[in-house]
Amino acid sequence: MLKKLLRWLIIATTVMTASAVSAASCDDRFVDSANIVSDDMAVAKEARALGNAGADVVVRTTNSYMGAANLDEYVLAMQQQCPSWQSGGHRKSTMLIVAYNAKAHDIGVYYGVQLKAQLDPIWRTIAGNAIRPAIIAYANGEQDAYTRAFLRILSDFGDVLKAPVATVQTRTAPTTIVHQDASDTSWFGRMVVIVVGIGAVSIFVLYFLRIREDKMESKGVQSVTRRVRSACLSRLLDLTDKEKIEELSALADAVRPRLSAEDAATLIANIESLKDMVERALKAFNRFDNIDKNDPNVDGLPAAAYWHNQQAYEDINVQWIQPAEARLTAITQLIDSATKTRVA
Repeated sequence: MLKKLLRWLIIATTVMTASAVSAASCDDRFVDSANIVSDDMAVAKEARALGNAGADVVVRTTNSYMGAANLDEYVLAMQQQCPSWQSGGHRKSTMLIVAYNAKAHDIGVYYGVQLKAQLDPIWRTIAGNAIRPAIIAYANGEQDAYTRAFLRILSDFGDVLKAPVATVQTRTAPTTIVHQDASDTSWFGRMVVIVVGIGAVSIFVLYFLRIREDKMESKGVQSVTRRVRSACLSRLLDLTDKEKIEELSALADAVRPRLSAEDAATLIANIESLKDMVERALKAFNRFDNIDKNDPNVDGLPAAAYWHNQQAYEDINVQWIQPAEARLTAITQLIDSATKTRVA
């Protein structure tokens, strides 16, 4: 009863998201409210094709939770507004919802009980492996990055759902009929105790399995985050090498008289831009690495904490380190060009 009450409270707090649902038909296979997908028709076609695997698929993107606290509540509010997503007041057993908040980089997959056994063990891996590279590629200007990501997710889900499911064959045992007097009800008490005991054991086992699964997922994300942080730090240290910067400045001063006025101005601008980007990258890394996060080297944190850290390091790479490396390459090419001209 308490669980049902909490669910309705969540729905009540997110009812304002109904305007987002009414803006698009519930039966549309794909609605790109975040405007991040370059080929809507291709994604909608792939979602429709999953019907051959026994799933009713919809894909939604957004930049806002529209008043909901998180992606789970946002999807629940949409579900309450779409009768075609429901059966008997609950999510339809064949329903498969892929939702993505492009601003928060948060992806969720929601499905009915008929798909649970096949998707429970694998959906996080499928969604994560497709979305993580798409975030970086899209930030670098690849407009079709999210299109490729959603097509990959839907294709992989189709492969999983089309794969044969192992069936459990049960053998019917002989039935024993026990005759008891009408006044003998002691069997009922024993049955209640047995059922309660089985239920308690089942809950404990499910809880233990869930805890173990969460820990394994957390360790996997932690390992990736450590590697991303290490790569970010290595590239940053290379850019902030004092001797390397001084040598570069000296070479630039030496070749500048042999450059055209335009190239000399470009060289000076690139050096100043490089210094500014390196300084900003270093400040961003130190600010986040020392203040704004949980240390990814600390074990036992939730997967979401490690994921947040990973995104921050990747943002530093995309926003500052990659442009700084591009400036460094441009400076080196100008210096090499001037040096070759002198030799000739």
